[in-house]
Amino acid sequence: MGLSQKLLAVKDHEGKPIDEAQAKKLFQRTLAIGWPSTVEGALLSIIGSVDTMMVGTLGAASIAAVGLTGQPRMILLIVAQALCIGTTALCARRKGAGDDKGANACLNQSMALISGIGILMTLIGYFGAEWLMKLGGANEDTLELSTAYFRIISLAFLPQCWQLCICAAMRAIGKTRVTMVTNITANLINVCLNYVLINGKLGFPAMGVRGAALATACGTIASSMICLFVVTCRGGYFRLQLPRFDGTTLSGLVKVGSSSMVEAGCLRIGFLILARLIAGIGTKADGTVVLFVADGRQAPVSVGMSVRELAETMLDLGCVKALNLDGGGSATLMTEREGTGVLSIKNTPSDGYERSVSSTLLVVSTAKPSGEFDHASLSPTGEFYT
Repeated sequence: MGLSQKLLAVKDHEGKPIDEAQAKKLFQRTLAIGWPSTVEGALLSIIGSVDTMMVGTLGAASIAAVGLTGQPRMILLIVAQALCIGTTALCARRKGAGDDKGANACLNQSMALISGIGILMTLIGYFGAEWLMKLGGANEDTLELSTAYFRIISLAFLPQCWQLCICAAMRAIGKTRVTMVTNITANLINVCLNYVLINGKLGFPAMGVRGAALATACGTIASSMICLFVVTCRGGYFRLQLPRFDGTTLSGLVKVGSSSMVEAGCLRIGFLILARLIAGIGTKADGTVVLFVADGRQAPVSVGMSVRELAETMLDLGCVKALNLDGGGSATLMTEREGTGVLSIKNTPSDGYERSVSSTLLVVSTAKPSGEFDHASLSPTGEFYT
């Protein structure tokens, strides 16, 4: 028995070990399908971070406005994504069974259905943008910007649905490089256009948040054009044609996609509710935001607080809305003393050090200097003021 068999114990459909040569081919095929998705995910994370940083140059209100569009957009995409999951499952089954005609019929019917979904999404997104942003927690500082951003990106919902559907079918037959190329292309175009449209470079006007939205829409449309080319060119596995609907395919799409739709719906609604709660964290009646961190049980440093004690403390501080975000070693409060430019920890984390975290809540001043004296900040030399 070879090393690959000993480590992974690869077996056939009858539970019997397969020979090493066949196992190696299986591993090679798996890697060929998997590596584009791995590269795609890594690059998209990096590009997404760059995109966020570029929008962040516009200020706190702009980046908050763009962030608020995420959950409403994903909620509108729930049905389309559920249909794509059904498309992947059915196309993969028919490809495995050697039913190439059936796989093509599945894609063509899915494309017709998702086109209708995309048109409906565009209408809801464009004309209902303001209501959706209010639902997502937008306030007077972010409502106008988030609404403008969402209306522009909603114009690309139909091409995005086409891209999602075709990429789903491509994954079903192992053509993951197509999805890698289309998604990376979309994000590269997005970043490049962000550079010229957000702050006005290379002779383009400075469009701010609207420029970021236009860049996103252009990237989405470009990637969908690549996908459409793949399924319309000669010699490919899939061939885009007018669909002939059949009950077997439609029922299969509904059966596979419905459970996914319910799961995604609950998940996205939960995220939306959380976003609204975070928008009201520690808020007083006059809009003042209170951030409060209590050290846990670390005798003799602290004795900790129960949730009830925390709630009573927030009430004592005058809060009318509050949310308990976290507890434990990741609860860390850092501040920057005026004039120093250095962050320092103000509480005592239970781990004894700063824990690596995936998200933080930042309070950043966007006030511009007026040139007039306001106040002085004094720092002691050693432990004493002199």
